[in-house]
Amino acid sequence: MSQFIWKSLAMCLVVSLFGGGCTESAPSQRSTQDTGSQADAQWDISEEDVAEEDALAEDVSDEDIAIEDAAGEDAAGEDTAGEDAAGEDVADADEPPPEDGTIAIYLAGDLSEKTFSDGFGGQTPKEFEIALSKYDIQTSADAASAVNCFEHDEPTVANMLEDNLMGSCETAAIPSAQYTHGRVKMDWLRITVDGTLHTLGQAFPGEFTFFRAYSDTTYEGESYDSGEGWVEYRGFVTRRVPFTEPIPTEGQEGFRSEVIDGEYWQTFPFHRTMPILAEDGGQHWSRLHWEIYESFRWEEVTKPRYLDGVWDVEPESGSGGEEVKMFGVSWYYITSSAD
Repeated sequence: MSQFIWKSLAMCLVVSLFGGGCTESAPSQRSTQDTGSQADAQWDISEEDVAEEDALAEDVSDEDIAIEDAAGEDAAGEDTAGEDAAGEDVADADEPPPEDGTIAIYLAGDLSEKTFSDGFGGQTPKEFEIALSKYDIQTSADAASAVNCFEHDEPTVANMLEDNLMGSCETAAIPSAQYTHGRVKMDWLRITVDGTLHTLGQAFPGEFTFFRAYSDTTYEGESYDSGEGWVEYRGFVTRRVPFTEPIPTEGQEGFRSEVIDGEYWQTFPFHRTMPILAEDGGQHWSRLHWEIYESFRWEEVTKPRYLDGVWDVEPESGSGGEEVKMFGVSWYYITSSAD
């Protein structure tokens, strides 16, 4: 994890001792000012926050509990109806491509257990989302031009704890050829993990969410340039720090990552050549698998109140806590209808 982020957190926490507030959303106004100063203005955790949390924890009465129980009973019927409606929506969204000849792309998280020998602590992200908006196929890794399969006006969001159909196209619209590579435009990534925030001499369990725009994009009504993002802590308080860093372009062997005019593209090989005939009525597909089991990994540190198997974050220290060594994906592989 970038030391820039933790330095930003540390400076904001120091400032917070003198009071102030912190926003819960990324800034809507972009400027050319140093991102470190933006972070300083966005992060505050004060002794008053800690005291308020302690008071709230103690101020729970029998009346409060009775009100919660009554509300839960009243909402039970509505919740069931909502779940049924949501189930219908999901079923519609997961419908297979049309029966005519099609080419489809899937994105799946592989949660299969695996053994790591790196000696690091690890956890499987509790939330993991990736947004894609375009998919091309190519006759070689360096083809002069790619053939577009689909392009969405709004990115399709994949829940990486499941298998996701990202889009498809009709085979009749694709020139007949032997296709060897796929190419996707990735818009943004969001991941949430559990962790413990160490600040003001205390340890606060919570969760950390990381958002990063890989392409120029809009997320929750806010515009982001490629490389912009934020990290948010939710626990006894909610605090968010914005950051901007270059998008990494190194990747696994056979993969090529690049940012072109604000768009982040990843080119990957099919396991076997995929022959496409325009008149073919078959169902062609490729599936990108991301191995995410315990793929958020960090180097364990022995310090007071630090626990093994728990990611500890300490913005006020020079190190920032336990350094992240792997950020959510341990390996990639591709399967296709040609396998």
